[in-house]
Amino acid sequence: MCHPAPGVAALAREHGDDPAAVDEVMEFFLRARSDVVSHLYPDVRAAISELRGAGLMVGALTNGNADIRMHEETADLFDFYVRRRPLSLHAEAIHSARA
Repeated sequence: MCHPAPGVAALAREHGDDPAAVDEVMEFFLRARSDVVSHLYPDVRAAISELRGAGLMVGALTNGNADIRMHEETADLFDFYVRRRPLSLHAEAIHSARA
């Protein structure tokens, strides 16, 4: 489950929406946002496999909040990824893709 900024639930309450629905909506948004498979070039899987086969660690970097672990098609490609914290304009986070 995602953990949106506390302000999102407050905004929901302020506008008469159910704050309990915030997690569900944000989870749906982040899952769709993280579906990057259609953006991969056709030879990406083979290239990454070759790099990893040579003993190199491969990571993904984004200035967005996509989470490559959310989709099977990308979760196994990378050893780590760097992204912005979910729904934050501040610090970035480094994550192990193997968690």
